[in-house]
Amino acid sequence: MQRGGSQPAFEFGGDDIYAFDDYYAFREDGRLGEVYRQILDLDLRHSNLLVKSFADNRRRSIRLSNDLSEVFDTATSFTFPDGVHESGTQLGDQLAAVAKMLSVKDRLPGSPKRQIYFVNYHDWDTHAAPLDAASHRVDYLDKCLGAFGDALHQLGLENNVTTCTISDFGRSITPNGAGTDHGWGSHAFVMGGAVNGGDIYGLMPEIAANSPDAIEDRVIPTTAVEQYLATIASWFGASSADLDVIFPNLHSFPQRNLGFVS
Repeated sequence: MQRGGSQPAFEFGGDDIYAFDDYYAFREDGRLGEVYRQILDLDLRHSNLLVKSFADNRRRSIRLSNDLSEVFDTATSFTFPDGVHESGTQLGDQLAAVAKMLSVKDRLPGSPKRQIYFVNYHDWDTHAAPLDAASHRVDYLDKCLGAFGDALHQLGLENNVTTCTISDFGRSITPNGAGTDHGWGSHAFVMGGAVNGGDIYGLMPEIAANSPDAIEDRVIPTTAVEQYLATIASWFGASSADLDVIFPNLHSFPQRNLGFVS
């Protein structure tokens, strides 16, 4: 199990790697870059252990990001469908970058055995937008995930990669005008060769006005986020003891593993 701080995090796009470090704000300017390097060297000689540890982590992140960039330059490139424009990087570009990284997974610095990638697809907060306005986003999501699945099959990794969705809240059952308001219970989906798919896990609520499965138009959750993520973490290799540390409230629910992945 990876412990906090044992591995640096990176941000990457289709063409380059960026460490989560302000070093890159200075490296284009020789004078500022030299000042920054002097600060790093000074920090490493500092008597304060916290300052020294912070400086060491930054130096390690910079070194590994440079090594990672060299590997990334030789990776297989994938083309994903163009689609909905949004602020930030499109979902297809993000998933293409993940597939590219997975194509060189065995040559990554430090030889990590397990890897986690986050992609973002936002603007589902439909307060004022008509509900049918989101249909094109669903279509684009479907195409992107289909292309990602094809890329994993091409790499022979469809059984080694599990993709899951995570959101902070659902939507209200009935409209608040043109769109919907913030909700409580929601749904998620999981895809991958290890997924026991074609089924619904949990209880499907009645989606109707005055639903018995809702309070003030907000669906009452019947499955906890802890149960959902603990199931994925178990597949990822977390032990039962690890799960109790990662999800301290997991003991409050009768079923620790929902069985949708094996």
